[in-house]
Amino acid sequence: MLELSAVVSVLGVLAAIAVPALLRHIRRSRAAEAAEMLDQMYRGSAAYVVQQTEGSGTVAVSFPASEGPTPAEACCHHDDGHCHPDEATWASPTWAALGFAPVTPHRYQFSYLSAEQGTAAHFTARVTGDLDCDNQRSVFERTGTLDQELNLQPGRGIFSHSPLE
Repeated sequence: MLELSAVVSVLGVLAAIAVPALLRHIRRSRAAEAAEMLDQMYRGSAAYVVQQTEGSGTVAVSFPASEGPTPAEACCHHDDGHCHPDEATWASPTWAALGFAPVTPHRYQFSYLSAEQGTAAHFTARVTGDLDCDNQRSVFERTGTLDQELNLQPGRGIFSHSPLE
């Protein structure tokens, strides 16, 4: 009986260590998903600038128009906590211009904000998720600026707020 209680105690200690570590790992993998999606939107912005300059004499310094959260509803409200790819969801001119449409189930909503200021244009790619439906959101952003010579300057990396909410 003493051996059994010792085994149970050891298993309890191992579980107390392993479960929080596993949860942290899962949350970090979700943050990596957001970073990958931001990278895709950034590359789409750069490709958009290149496409606008090819074969054209004059080019406006701009990015695609702003697009609100897509999909409109948080993914945590779906049965499995994921939004599933749907072509109609990503049919807007902005997402088409960026060549952006998730092809695998994901946990986030995506926004693209663009503005022109003087002779420069700016964009913010934003990924937002309520990963456990507790009304606390993880937010990730990546920015870029386009100058009048059509040089794309990246922001200072990825900004995140509550990445492991």
